[in-house]
Amino acid sequence: MAEDFRDYKASNLRQNEYTNYATSKAANWIVADEAGKRYGKDGINSVTQNSGNLKTSIYNTQTKLMVFFINWLLYPPKLGVYTRLYASFSPEITEKQQGGYIIP
Repeated sequence: MAEDFRDYKASNLRQNEYTNYATSKAANWIVADEAGKRYGKDGINSVTQNSGNLKTSIYNTQTKLMVFFINWLLYPPKLGVYTRLYASFSPEITEKQQGGYIIP
């Protein structure tokens, strides 16, 4: 049975930012896969990509202690563009990767 999204209220959807974020990332992958199936025959390659763990303002709402520990795992934002460029222009990304997930 399909989900009826008309019954959702915006206030209910914003209750858990982590769940919302993960859901949006999964939806990106699903859309990329479907777009690859629909438009691959027209020579359009569709993939989704993960730019990696980047030092951005997304962590501004976290505690200082959390930021202290997570900063060891984060990379400068400019490195995030490399994955996008690779996914967009690499000759290694072909119709065989339709709906694929590109990581750094």
